[in-house]
Amino acid sequence: MNSCRKPGLTSGFFFYIFGKKRGQMGGGEIIVILLAALLLFGADKMPEIAKGIAKGMREFRKVSNDIKREFEESTQDIRTDLNDVTQDVKRNAEEVNKNMRSYIDESEVAKDIKDIESDIKS
Repeated sequence: MNSCRKPGLTSGFFFYIFGKKRGQMGGGEIIVILLAALLLFGADKMPEIAKGIAKGMREFRKVSNDIKREFEESTQDIRTDLNDVTQDVKRNAEEVNKNMRSYIDESEVAKDIKDIESDIKS
């Protein structure tokens, strides 16, 4: 194990606050964003901005759920057809397997008969 660590955000307090997985916001990021918004817009505009953000998030969630639902509905026919084809292939494979077994059994019987005929002739 390499004991040399790079200094910076990978150690100590800064890692605890800012060192979350990529794509996740930690407490430190939220505090920095809130402070920046407070400085830029002022305390009297913050409730209005929060309402706008919440409304935007609701709309985004609604649209994403609609897209997900439409995708599920449009792919349902494809999934049904794929399941039908899969079951047909399984049935056909079982039938071929059954026919091959009977063919192999008949071939072995024919071979046994030829062996018996050759034994009788000799």
